[in-house]
Amino acid sequence: MDPQQAESYFLIALSSFERLSAEYPEDTGYRRFIFLSLKSLGPLHFSHGGTVAATDAYRKGCDIMERLVLDFEEVPQFRRERATARISLGRTLALTGKQNEGAAILQQAVDELVELKQKTPDHKRVEYNLIRAYNILARLFSNWMPAESRDQALALEYADKAKAGKQINADVRTTIGIVRYHSGDWADAMRVLTPQADDTDWLFISMCESNLGHPIEAVHWYEKAVDAINNSPLTDLELQHYRCQAEALLGLPSVN
Repeated sequence: MDPQQAESYFLIALSSFERLSAEYPEDTGYRRFIFLSLKSLGPLHFSHGGTVAATDAYRKGCDIMERLVLDFEEVPQFRRERATARISLGRTLALTGKQNEGAAILQQAVDELVELKQKTPDHKRVEYNLIRAYNILARLFSNWMPAESRDQALALEYADKAKAGKQINADVRTTIGIVRYHSGDWADAMRVLTPQADDTDWLFISMCESNLGHPIEAVHWYEKAVDAINNSPLTDLELQHYRCQAEALLGLPSVN
């Protein structure tokens, strides 16, 4: 389905849930459906450059879950979903120039998920979202912060926490590669990034090759990444951020 068509459907659903929630305020299900609609709208707004609309959607989703947690403190599902709302908002803020605010909100999500994990240590969604939050914080402090504010030691600490989880995945391996790249260990970063690589990995492999003095290989990996990016129906703000970094390093025209 076309992203803009999907966005229009979610907007219709959102309007219906808002109306039903106003008519039946005692029914928490409608409030939760509003949150889920907003959560789905965020990436769809991003798909055509609507960063302000995406941020607004995530912020409204956070506000809804804050109220649900205040009204129903005994429901752990609402706390889990408040944490996921904070992760989405924090990541979005960090990628749109509000890194410090994003980091603070992400840390709130981590604190809540750590507490929930202590109570339900085998809950897979809690584990997954805690790894995701650690992973995003690692990338934020390694790469998304302005160069003078980056903290590779702190980024590595977050990456190690993500790696220690039971559900380590390709995103975590990519993050470890990013941290090693920014620590100047380009050969080791390539070793981590190469297996099961995707467009993000290829951009960092390209930058590693460039720093190692291999311009032909650098352009090869850059072009491989760009082909994948151009064939995707969605615009990924994080990926565009890395692409611009690669283009600056390789001396190529920027897409922005």
